[in-house]
Amino acid sequence: MLRRHFFRHALGLALMPAGAALLSACSKFDPMPLKDGESECPVCRMKITARPFAAQIRDKAGTYHFFDDFGCAVHWIKAQQVPEHELTFWIIDYKGGYWIDARRAVYMQGPESPHGFNLAASTIPKTGDLDYDAAKAIALARPAPVPVQ
Repeated sequence: MLRRHFFRHALGLALMPAGAALLSACSKFDPMPLKDGESECPVCRMKITARPFAAQIRDKAGTYHFFDDFGCAVHWIKAQQVPEHELTFWIIDYKGGYWIDARRAVYMQGPESPHGFNLAASTIPKTGDLDYDAAKAIALARPAPVPVQ
């Protein structure tokens, strides 16, 4: 009887770190509202006015950063040199106008975006759409936008 009791507690203690990791992975932060023309992209320094292409990232410190183009956001992530899973990344749904998880979105090529990366996000996949990794690769194949003066 003592042996069974011991193993039950030992198993429970052994699983505690795994349970804590799962719970922390489930923690969810909400995106901040975007006020058109008030937020400035940290990459190109442009005011965000093209709402259908806006993105935002919450960093590990809890600071929110707004971007005017998906391409600016992925170039910013690359420059931070932190594991991407430490960042929360949202993008505006091109047709719906609401924030969606950028890593779970699908991307269509074509609509003209502020810096010509021309990638628009959606939650509804269509033939020819790209996943996050493919869209990110396309954006990183081009140089980062130059800050405006």
